Amino acid sequence: EESFRWVHDKVQEAAISLGNASKPSFQNEIGTALIQNLSPQELEIALFNVVDLINSGAHHHKQIVYADLNIRAAQKARRLSAFERAANYVRNGISFLPEDCWTSCKETTLRLYTVGAETELALSHTDIMESYSREVLLNEACNTMEKFPLYMVELFKLSTIDQNHEQTHHFSLS
Repeated sequence: EESFRWVHDKVQEAAISLGNASKPSFQNEIGTALIQNLSPQELEIALFNVVDLINSGAHHHKQIVYADLNIRAAQKARRLSAFERAANYVRNGISFLPEDCWTSCKETTLRLYTVGAETELALSHTDIMESYSREVLLNEACNTMEKFPLYMVELFKLSTIDQNHEQTHHFSLS
């Protein structure tokens, strides 16, 4: 009788958990638990899964740790040439930044906007790239060295546009 009751309680807990599994808040709780309980090596291996769980239900939480995890995932995705995925992680990371992000977490904010600009340019989303670049280039809290990668993105965009213009012009002359 006692062991049956224990098994029944465990089955009931599992059923309740499965019922909640599709709820964003539950997915966020699972992601948070994984962050707290995985070793750094395990977290790196499971980074995309953990960040996807966090992103699915945490957008009302403005937590720098979530922004940091998203920039890590974006950089990892970019290294794998998964640019769309990287761009999504950047967008999510930016959504987790607090309003005072340029003072409270400047390094994370700068990395998000820089990686975002580079990734959006790789996807040929120049309008989004320019908005990310402007966020940094017009920010007085950033010094010239911090802005340098964004200047490079802008230069690369211009050189790419010039190349495309030359190719189009060349083809139209033929």
